[in-house]
Order: sequence, then C-alpha cells, then structure tokens
Amino acid sequence: MVLGQGVMAATAREAIEGAYLRGEGDEFIQPTVLAGHRGIASDEAVLFTNFRSDRVRQLSAAFGLDDFDGFDRGGVCLQKLVCMTEYDARYPFPVLFSPQTPGQVLAEVLSDAELAQLPPDERDRQFASAKRQRQYRCARWLLRTGPYQRAVFVDYAQVASDDALAVAVSTLASVLGETLSDAEEAGRALSAVPTLVILDNLETLAADNTLGELLDAALSWSEAGPAGCCSSPPPPEPA
Repeated sequence: MVLGQGVMAATAREAIEGAYLRGEGDEFIQPTVLAGHRGIASDEAVLFTNFRSDRVRQLSAAFGLDDFDGFDRGGVCLQKLVCMTEYDARYPFPVLFSPQTPGQVLAEVLSDAELAQLPPDERDRQFASAKRQRQYRCARWLLRTGPYQRAVFVDYAQVASDDALAVAVSTLASVLGETLSDAEEAGRALSAVPTLVILDNLETLAADNTLGELLDAALSWSEAGPAGCCSSPPPPEPA
C-alpha cells in the first residue's frame, strides 16, 4: 500500500478473481496494487476505520511508529495516521472514538424491570442452535469461495467415547465413505481432496492425553496437505 508494490491488477474485481485462480481465499489474497496507485507519501493523511484492534494494531505500528523494526518499510513512516479507536494505549496516534464502558447493559435493564430472561439451559440450547447455523453458513461460504471442496463436522457433544481421536477418525470415515483405521490414514484421505474439518464442542472433553492426541492429529492434517481444521467456541458461562 505504501510503496505501491505487489501483484498488479487493473480493477478490484480482477484482483479478487486472480487470487481465486491462484487458490487464495478471501483472507489470504496477496497484496495487490490497482492500476493508478503509486503508493502513499509520508505526509498523506491515512484513517484506519477498523473498530477491532487485532490485525490493525500490527498495521498501524508498521505504518506509523518511528521505531518500528519488524521489517524494512522502505524508509516511509506516515506522519498523519488517525485511528478509529484506541488500538493500543502505547501508540501515539490520535483516535476518533476513545474506549467507552457501558454504564448499564441490557441484562441489567431487563432485571430492573423484573422482566423474564432465558434460563441458562434454554439460553444454551438456543446458543448451540445458533452456533451450528453459523457454522453451516461459514462452511458453505468456504466451500463456495475458499480452497475447500468438502466439510466434515465432528460433534463431541453427541458422543460418549473417551477416545477423542477415534471419534474424529470414525466420523471422517463415515462422511468420506472410506475405511480409516487411524490418524495417518485419515490424513491421507484428507489430503486427497481439500477438506475443512470442524471440531465442535471440544469443551466436553477431558483435558487429558486423548485431547492432546486429537489436537496433534488435527495439526498434522492441516500441515500435511490441503485440509484445514478448526474448533468452535463453547456456550457462554451463566451470568
């Protein structure tokens, strides 16, 4: 962005379509320079509109910190960088909206009005249903736009086995229609076709060696080929 260097494209559409042809999903598109962009001068004003601070914290540091040494930025340090909110209290950049803490949240309003709220079991049931719907939407999106051609859900809330890895291998064998006896065979099957594996409700498993074996296998599946493994968050704790 600053130096105007990267993959070249005439339009944003061309840049995105080219990335898909290279097998790059939306989050992994290489830096692309559109026709006519010559970079950003150090005295140009730049506004970061992100309201989350995770990735933009790294970007703003690289763009505007005088003592940044993470990589060679070609001698350019932006002098007029403004942030939407405070990404890091140590950063000197001006912000449009400083951090705020709500004085009264919705649950407190409902409680003060003596209105009924969902009991924990019903809330968790609805959360689980909504979480699964989000998982399905995410998986469908990744299958449509990303590098994956199929998705497999392994739900540990629905099983009673103590062998977490065996459950994953068995589920993969059932969904993929193959005979799989161990993690190594599962890895070979996953490497044949780009597959997204979603490990759901891991919080129901004991934090022992079997969980460690599952996570080690999931890591090896992701690193060895075009497969990807992810887990989903547990329901929120009761207030």
